[in-house]
Amino acid sequence: MGTDYRAGRQGSGQIGSGQQGSGAFDLTGKVAVVTGGSGALGRAVATGLVAAGARVAVLSRTMSAVEQVAKDLAGDGEPAAMAVAADVTSEPDVQAARDAVLEQWGRLDILVNGAGGNQPAGTVPPGGTFFDVEMEGFRRVLDINLMGTVLPSSVMGRAMSTDEGGAIV
Repeated sequence: MGTDYRAGRQGSGQIGSGQQGSGAFDLTGKVAVVTGGSGALGRAVATGLVAAGARVAVLSRTMSAVEQVAKDLAGDGEPAAMAVAADVTSEPDVQAARDAVLEQWGRLDILVNGAGGNQPAGTVPPGGTFFDVEMEGFRRVLDINLMGTVLPSSVMGRAMSTDEGGAIV
C-alpha cells in the first residue's frame, strides 16, 4: 500500500487513476489552475496537465497572452483550457479567477503557482551595490514572488478544501 499524499492519508498510492511511479498520470476529470501560464514554464506545465487529461485555467496578467496559450491547448470536443486574466497580487483578481474556474468546470483540484520573476528596479543595478537597490522595485518583486504565491494558495486552496482535497504546487 502506497501513500496518498492528500492530507497525509494512507491510500492506494495512485495519482488520478495512473499508478504512482509508473510514469503515467491520469488526471482525467481534474481541474487545474496554472498561474504565470503565459510564461515558458507555466505553458509547459499547462501542456503537461492537459496531456494528462486535466482541464486547465491558464492565468496571467495579460489576457491576449493566455488566450493564445489556451488556444494552443485546445483539443477536440470540450475545451481543455480556458484563459483568465488575473494579477496574482490582487485578491479581487484571484477571487474572480477562482469564481470563473468554478463557474466553468464546477471544481478545482490542482493549483500550480508559476507566476513570479524579477524586475530590474528590484535588483542591484549594473556597477551598483546593494545600497543602490530601489526599495519600491524590490517590494514589487517581493509581492510578485511571495504574495503572488501565498494569495492564490489561500484563495484557490479554500475551494480545494473539500473531502476530495487537492494539490498546491
